[in-house]
Amino acid sequence: MTYLVFDIETVPNDDLLRSAEGMSAEEYRQSRETDFIPVSYVQPVSVAVGRVNRGYELESLVALEEAVAQTPTLFEACTEKALVEAFWDGWSRYNAKGNVTFVTFNGRRYDVPVMECAAFRHGVSIPQWFNTHAKSWDQNRNRYNVKSHFDIAEVLSAHGSFPISGGLNMLAKALGLPGKMGVCGSNVESMYRSGQHGDITQYCKCDVLDTYMVFLRMNVLMGNVTCRRERDLRKVAFQLASESGLMEYTEHADPM
Repeated sequence: MTYLVFDIETVPNDDLLRSAEGMSAEEYRQSRETDFIPVSYVQPVSVAVGRVNRGYELESLVALEEAVAQTPTLFEACTEKALVEAFWDGWSRYNAKGNVTFVTFNGRRYDVPVMECAAFRHGVSIPQWFNTHAKSWDQNRNRYNVKSHFDIAEVLSAHGSFPISGGLNMLAKALGLPGKMGVCGSNVESMYRSGQHGDITQYCKCDVLDTYMVFLRMNVLMGNVTCRRERDLRKVAFQLASESGLMEYTEHADPM
């Protein structure tokens, strides 16, 4: 079993908004009286993935935009298409080896649909993910199939029976973790426009760390991990975070 803990950061897809709606992102927001841009009208600009083994140990933490930039023979540039291809190719390779589970916070409602819509736009084929031929309960996209996708927000809220007020930030802080450190999702668009791409990547990686730590506590809750084992796994993750240049995260985290 391999767990792929991931998070994405997005910005409005201006070209698609103008083509389909005849307006800019700001005009869309004003017309709908909301700051939220639907998943069909955004594009991923950062995708961070943490690989976790069957013993719940975080083995690696990478941002796909960094990996793409270092492989010019595979991708000409870090475009949306390159990110989408890298993401689904990675899932397909792990899926071919055996059981693989996405781990997200609210990923069924946002992160995965964004990556699916992006794959649709760019003609990226992912038949193993869209396994509509399987029994309904075995289909990867089935809301209740936690073997293919463990969405913490869904599981903890009994699939929407009650809201998780405060979201991932609240759960992280409840565990003595940094949570949001001066940046939140609403800042990403302006950061992207001003060229702060590296800061977005770091922010996305920190969200993956928070998601992983909350996932560990979920497994304590479910009896799969002891509290002592959780402490040991957090230490391993903190070390990996430091090696990945995320010292600010470890400095603000409670080591337990």
